[in-house]
Amino acid sequence: MMYDECEQDYDDDYNYNNCNSNSYPTGASWISTFHNFMVDSALVLSNLTPDENGNISVKVDFSNYSIIDVLVVDDNSSYQEKVYLDSNDLNKRDLRLTDPMDSEKNFAELRKIKTFFTGETVKIDDITSTTFKIIDSLERYLGYVKTITSPNFTSIWDNFSFLLKFDSLSLEEQLKKVSEYFCHELNIYLYFRHNDFFNEHIRKVLEFKSEKTFIDFFLNRKQRSFE
Repeated sequence: MMYDECEQDYDDDYNYNNCNSNSYPTGASWISTFHNFMVDSALVLSNLTPDENGNISVKVDFSNYSIIDVLVVDDNSSYQEKVYLDSNDLNKRDLRLTDPMDSEKNFAELRKIKTFFTGETVKIDDITSTTFKIIDSLERYLGYVKTITSPNFTSIWDNFSFLLKFDSLSLEEQLKKVSEYFCHELNIYLYFRHNDFFNEHIRKVLEFKSEKTFIDFFLNRKQRSFE
């Protein structure tokens, strides 16, 4: 199990709340840090269908909103218009620190990733100022990595999603995927997670490589001195 802990405090004596609050969206009510001074998040009503007279009616209390953004789309065109509501006071959050930080100390936001094995316990000293995420499966790990990395790398991670169901693939499909995405990282994964497959189909390939790297020697358990 991997445990990702995020803290605001560089000093052990004080923690700052709301660590990295924009890292883990929790649904439609989640508010990004850019708009987190607002109590109410934006309301989205989509795919509304007009009646026989071309009218659309919604039952919404707009007292907490100041702008209605209308977008109408059909097969041939689209139309957008903003409607500004009169004298609506927005409900705001008080984001001021109730207990200011000690100006004589240094603070920084920290992210820690810790690995725990079955039977081990996790102790969080200050749960109120720590955001944590438990990663206990490959599916969660892949989803987490895709979340924190650049969108440009999403397709790369998707290429290796076949590893999540590697056991359910036929041998032909396994060999095809391994041949297509053959690399050190994949070989290391197969060595530890699917060692029988590695010994049967990968080890000989590495053994007969003309230019071996450190990883190749490690996976083949060959001893060699490096100058």
